[in-house]
Amino acid sequence: MMNLKEPHLLIYKLLGSLGKNLIEGNKEQAIEIKQELIDLNFANIVKNWNL
Repeated sequence: MMNLKEPHLLIYKLLGSLGKNLIEGNKEQAIEIKQELIDLNFANIVKNWNL
């Protein structure tokens, strides 16, 4: 099992969840995930995403 304490694995998991929610139309959940990425200091990954 993956250790999600490793930063890159956590980021991949969050980005996957973000994409899944966008595809399924769950914009509110996607916004929450985007905010979580920003809180983890990965704002540069999602700064140009219009959510």
